[in-house]
Amino acid sequence: MKEYKSELKLVLLALLIFNIVFMGISVRNQKKHLNAQLRKVITFMEMILPHDLHDKLSRGEEIDMEQVERIFRQLSLYAHSEKLKFCYTIVDTPQGMKYAFGGIPLEIIDRGEFAQYYLYKVSPQEDTIYDIKRRMIEEGGDEFSGIYRDEFGKYRALVSPYETQGGNIILIGAEYDYDQYKRWFMREMFTIFFINSLILLGTLLMVFSIYQKNKAVRAAIIKEGMTDHLTGLYTRKALDTIDERIKAVDPALWAFLYFDLDGLKVINDTRGHKEGDRYILGFARILKKVFRHEDLILRLGGDEFLVVGEVAESSNIQLIEERLRREAYRSNIEFSMGFILVESTDINDIDRIIKESDKRMYEEKQKKKAVRK
Repeated sequence: MKEYKSELKLVLLALLIFNIVFMGISVRNQKKHLNAQLRKVITFMEMILPHDLHDKLSRGEEIDMEQVERIFRQLSLYAHSEKLKFCYTIVDTPQGMKYAFGGIPLEIIDRGEFAQYYLYKVSPQEDTIYDIKRRMIEEGGDEFSGIYRDEFGKYRALVSPYETQGGNIILIGAEYDYDQYKRWFMREMFTIFFINSLILLGTLLMVFSIYQKNKAVRAAIIKEGMTDHLTGLYTRKALDTIDERIKAVDPALWAFLYFDLDGLKVINDTRGHKEGDRYILGFARILKKVFRHEDLILRLGGDEFLVVGEVAESSNIQLIEERLRREAYRSNIEFSMGFILVESTDINDIDRIIKESDKRMYEEKQKKKAVRK
């Protein structure tokens, strides 16, 4: 399985990128949803609060408790209908008095106990939960509008401050059950984990299937003694397994690439056959480096080589040739090449296809000779 390390690394990298993108989109959508909820709360608050309420509060006038009860009840019903844990408005007057109206449980309102939730505060030394929230907002700046965890760790709150014409600072907020938010987050995590598991499992099964097929083919080749003793490449006998390889995969485009080394005869004649063998071995190493493990690389004999492999599209051959030329140039090796592309459904005469690729290689070799003359 070692030869598939690079493919597995690419899959894992793709999964990591998918996770980051998916989580980014999920969090962004959740924030958009919460901010849209905040805008709805603000609109509702502005609608139900009497227009003269702020002025009365600024002058320190008492407010009709029936009016307060009505506000509480409307806020509670709204919070319940919008699946909010709590929604509230805080009025902070220039005189230092603070008033808060919150959506509390309806049973408390029905029992007439809501008055204790209506905070009429003058003493700046006394802290309430609303003061704590206000300080948290002020730390974020006057234009702050966003999400934060409250001091009890139970809720996730949205708040928005603004100033009225009378100088009152109004804070409007809506609080969500934090457990509900965590359930949403865990649901998103499970979705990602499930998708990742399916992709990873599918990839592993595909790689394992290819590995098993190639393993069986290679075992058959080794059993029949189909490897070249000098280069370790397959010999001409391995051509008998091409049909099996082609049938093992879905219909695809296959490439037959024929190679012939240039100048081997001169090297053998002038520098000896050992140097000639090194020349052949050097080119064999280049073929192993450039082509994939699943490609069939053969030494047909002498200085002739054949590579048979599946390609995604015809333009890939140009990229392969460029890389081969680059590697050969570094090793001071020259070669001629001819190739033919055939759909797997049209492969019915392997010998004819190889002869055609050999013919194209020979044409390239003749062109080189003509240029040298």
